[in-house]
Amino acid sequence: MGNPVKPRRSYNTTLRREQALVTHQRILDAARRLFVARGYPYVTMRDVAGEAGVAVQTVHAVFGTKLGLAQGIVESAFEDVDPDVLGLIRQADLAQDLTVTLRTVATMARRVQERFADILVFMQQAGDPQLLGVAERFDAVRVESVAPVVSALARAGVLRAGLSPQEAADLIWALTSPEWYGLLVRRRGWDLNRWEENLGETLARLLLA
Repeated sequence: MGNPVKPRRSYNTTLRREQALVTHQRILDAARRLFVARGYPYVTMRDVAGEAGVAVQTVHAVFGTKLGLAQGIVESAFEDVDPDVLGLIRQADLAQDLTVTLRTVATMARRVQERFADILVFMQQAGDPQLLGVAERFDAVRVESVAPVVSALARAGVLRAGLSPQEAADLIWALTSPEWYGLLVRRRGWDLNRWEENLGETLARLLLA
């Protein structure tokens, strides 16, 4: 006997599921572009539907509200966190040359900001307490991630004269921020490689004796 033919209903169900995933992602991508370009408060669900090429009813059916849509963008971005970032953190901790450590910090900042900078900026400007809370939690994680680097610099006694560990942490936090990334890369058109290289050099000049 030949192989049994799969029911057409199963095929149609799989196809509909794949089409739904494609539509879901297209809506997220369209909303992200518009929220970044215009600002979250000034974008309507109808605007998103037009950008995504779907009916506005579809956007409401998939995400419910504009807040639900924004939360979907955040969740989608965080699901795909670059696993290499964890390896870079270990690399920064183990580096004997602290100039190398700071260059590794710059590489980590690039990986993170490439993926999240635009999302963080629109959340900060959204005027919605829930989105602002997410952005603040992410910022708190950035502050915490700086601590091991600053501790290593302080233990090695290589901080520039007159610069406290707290000031060193603040400088790293500011220069690896989505705002600094946005100013140079998005607004002034800096090449990403140049931004990363310049950040590593700047951190070394500002922090090291």
